[in-house]
Amino acid sequence: MTTTHNINKVRVYNSINTVRGEIYYVRPRHDLSHPFGGIMTRKRVSITLVTFGMLLVVFSLVWWMIYYAKAAELTRGYDGSLVALLPCAAYDSERCQTLSTDTELPSMGAFLEDEDETVTTYLQALAAPDGIVEYRPFVFWIGMLMAGVGLVLAFTTPNMTVATFANDDLFVAYLFVLPSLVGFAVFFLYPAIGAIQLSFHEWNLLRAPKFVGLENFQELFTDRRFWRSLRVTLLYVVINIPIQTALALILAVIMDRFSNAVSSIVRGLMVLPWLLPPVVVGLLWLWMLDPLLGIINVLLGFVGIP
Repeated sequence: MTTTHNINKVRVYNSINTVRGEIYYVRPRHDLSHPFGGIMTRKRVSITLVTFGMLLVVFSLVWWMIYYAKAAELTRGYDGSLVALLPCAAYDSERCQTLSTDTELPSMGAFLEDEDETVTTYLQALAAPDGIVEYRPFVFWIGMLMAGVGLVLAFTTPNMTVATFANDDLFVAYLFVLPSLVGFAVFFLYPAIGAIQLSFHEWNLLRAPKFVGLENFQELFTDRRFWRSLRVTLLYVVINIPIQTALALILAVIMDRFSNAVSSIVRGLMVLPWLLPPVVVGLLWLWMLDPLLGIINVLLGFVGIP
């Protein structure tokens, strides 16, 4: 049995099937209301290309900044700024090729061309401290191409304006998340990868790191202090989080069910721990800077300052 529904001026056909006396609906194949469901409209293709093209361009610029900031610092004879290397984001000129970190991670094909090298030595090279993948401008151009094609589709699509992008959930979501993604990549992801690479080495900060493979992890897993710390952490998580969640839920219900006066008192008591420290610190500095009894004036008097 087939019925026809007119939803948002789009004619959709739903199949109604009966199994054991129960009626259920089969989802239409082309659900145009879903961002990625059914047939992708011209507008959806345009917004998707612009969004992911923008993300790819920003990713390439972050990659360029990390690589060339390191290369400019380690390359002898280069006294320019990072801004002067901005063209390297789009074009690998001779000037860009003269800069190097000397810690570029080799590609597997080029590395294994040497008969003396093996997969093991290649993995060891990948784990080198401060190892970094050499920047490639083609990533920037792929992002620009995707964004350009998306903009061309947008300009040639009727009734598609800037407001179309501003009202699209996908585009707006990634646009707002983008600054956090950049900060995450620069200040967390890149240092985390460096820490993982360093974990395969023995390094006392005085000599060059020495590759030891999994010896650090073997020593860690055989150390009683590690398992004891892990057990204490798990107990803290298992006991602390449920209690905190239950107390927070109880306080929330109390503030919602009781009168405004009781709710105001509870809110005030909860805010006190955040309000008291600045007040206490301010009073301490006030006493320390007191012109008659303050310790700051006493210390200044010892060094000859009236």
